Amino acid sequence: MRFSFAVLFMGCHAIRERRGKSVNKYEVEEEFTAKLVHQANETSSYLFPNCYAELNLKVYPPIKGAIWAMCGCIRVARWGVGNEQDRENCNYAANHQNNLRWGKCQKVVEPAFRMVQDYRAQNLWLMCDNTKVMRRGIDGSARRRVKETNIGNGNWWLHNTADGARYLPVRRTFAGINRVVGFWEDMSYHLTGPSNKLRLKYTRGSTKTNAWEKTSEWASEVSVSVTASMKVTTGFMGSGVEVGLETSLSSSLSKKMGRSYSGSWSSNAEYSEEREFVGADGLQVWQWWVRVIQDWGPDVFAKTTSFAQTDGLYKPPRCVPGYVIPRTKWQECHPDGQLPF
Repeated sequence: MRFSFAVLFMGCHAIRERRGKSVNKYEVEEEFTAKLVHQANETSSYLFPNCYAELNLKVYPPIKGAIWAMCGCIRVARWGVGNEQDRENCNYAANHQNNLRWGKCQKVVEPAFRMVQDYRAQNLWLMCDNTKVMRRGIDGSARRRVKETNIGNGNWWLHNTADGARYLPVRRTFAGINRVVGFWEDMSYHLTGPSNKLRLKYTRGSTKTNAWEKTSEWASEVSVSVTASMKVTTGFMGSGVEVGLETSLSSSLSKKMGRSYSGSWSSNAEYSEEREFVGADGLQVWQWWVRVIQDWGPDVFAKTTSFAQTDGLYKPPRCVPGYVIPRTKWQECHPDGQLPF
């Protein structure tokens, strides 16, 4: 126990004196706040705006003004007037995992408490630089120790209570990509004979349901998952019900799939195009799709520009894109690209 008190004393002494000089408490606090801001910026890919009402300081006492989606002290978007229902609606748009309308915080600056001279009293204010956010209390004492205690209590309230948390960005931790599966999708196009030619419409790209899936970070996570181990299956019925077992591609083939098709899941929209198909190459048309299965959200289907033609639905393609032996109607493949079914 004596050793613990000695260590505590030495620690307090180190705070009070640095290299023989007395340390200003406010300088230490500013340094600590700067570290928090730096840490927030380093992890900002998972920080999303929080909504609160700004104060209208043109009247006294101040009243709540417009509601903003904020990354700490940084305005992102204006939402509505200062009532609780609007704030809740704004938060649903800003940081609910099924919405994320404005995406992640590109930069975060956290507010902090300071003592501000208002009229005849010292007031404890949550501040964004020189802008008042909310008043926490009044300090009638001019003693420095009392001021420091109140500031510390205010910053503890900011970081450790539900009421304080509304002034800080919201952290959303997504479990990430569960797995990525490639498969041949029946396009429901059937040519009538070898001499038949058809110019058919198809779509490429992918449709996303929320703002997080539209970020480059999300696309990068998919690419990492594909590069590590992409899976394949015999297909889906209408992109819904699985009808085949999954298996993993080789490491080298997974990497090639990641390089070849990253544009498909990076796309945030589907585009309609046309292509001519000749019956001599096969009567049934297939398109290579990539299914991104997530731990926390709906599946995303990325449609590529790779196609296959076989004799019919009873003979699905047996090769991954790019590994078919010519004029075999996708029934014979180079060894590395054989689907193991």
